[in-house]
Amino acid sequence: MKYWLVGKNGVSCLLTYREGSLQGIDFQDIETTPEMFNITRFVFYESDLGENAKKYGWKVEIYEEFEISFEYFWEKYNYKVDKKRAEDKWKRLKPEEQRKAIAYIPVYLAELRKTGVAQMYAKTYLHNKVWEV
Repeated sequence: MKYWLVGKNGVSCLLTYREGSLQGIDFQDIETTPEMFNITRFVFYESDLGENAKKYGWKVEIYEEFEISFEYFWEKYNYKVDKKRAEDKWKRLKPEEQRKAIAYIPVYLAELRKTGVAQMYAKTYLHNKVWEV
């Protein structure tokens, strides 16, 4: 099973478990620091993840394998304004950028909820490559 974990500081990682034990952590293309690896002691067992998430204020979501298509992006982003221009921006992205754009949506939306900032139009999200910031 895989989970997105988003910390209070906005840092996110993908946790991979096999048979209840942590098998891997992917910090999603950011430079890691030694402090980030302290997380392993809190999430080593899958059964402890939910309790520790509450205790430390982390957001946890089940990671889903996803198709890389504009329609899937449009559905997950869920801000239905100016679809044609958003799709034009989507077509200009490389496949790896498209994957990252989709994968970053839960992190982006969690940050918006925390800060109270308004959600960008999808075309702006894609144009600004928010997942790279």
